[in-house]
Amino acid sequence: MNIRLSNTAAQRECRSNWHIAGLAPGVRLALAVLAIAAIWLVVLPRIGALPMVREYIAHNEALGINPAGKFYSEVPAMLRLLDRDE
Repeated sequence: MNIRLSNTAAQRECRSNWHIAGLAPGVRLALAVLAIAAIWLVVLPRIGALPMVREYIAHNEALGINPAGKFYSEVPAMLRLLDRDE
C-alpha cells in the first residue's frame, strides 16, 4: 500500500514521533552530553582508583611509558622494551 503524505502531514507525523519517544531533540542532546560527562567525570576516575589499575599505571610509569603518547611505538621507553623482546 503506497500512501502519499503532504508536507504538512509528514511534518506532523515526524513531530508525533518525538512525542512517542517522549523527549524533544534538545533534551535528548542534553541527556547524551550529561551521560558522556558522567562517564568522564565519575566512572573513569573510579576505575582509575581501582588497585589493579593503579598498579598497572605505576608499572608503566616505572618503565618510563608516557600514557599521553600518541602511539606506544613512539615512546622511547617502549622502543627499548620492543627491542628487548625481539
